[in-house]
Amino acid sequence: MVPDGIDKNMFFQHVECDYFPCHEGVPTERFNCLLCYCPLYALGEACGGHFSYTAKGTKNCKACAMPHNGDSGVRLVKSRFSELAELAARKMPDAQKAKDTAIALDTGESA
Repeated sequence: MVPDGIDKNMFFQHVECDYFPCHEGVPTERFNCLLCYCPLYALGEACGGHFSYTAKGTKNCKACAMPHNGDSGVRLVKSRFSELAELAARKMPDAQKAKDTAIALDTGESA
């Protein structure tokens, strides 16, 4: 059941998961599993969450409950989507970018 005040399209609980709840600091009834693997992880130190690094240099998000508190985590990820999209964008060599820009200008499309 989705708690009052939370968008039902942005909430999911997997209460049978062996790790549920996997982070502390969120009431069980508000714990959102929709972002089980946080997309903001890819932003490294700029994610804005409560994390640390292990001795081997791996990012450890065990102390972060941001993506799991009701629907606020989904809203946060949506607000940072442009940063994530930039990470995922195909990197083109400068010559290809120039060619694509010239084609776009010639056709009136955006590059």
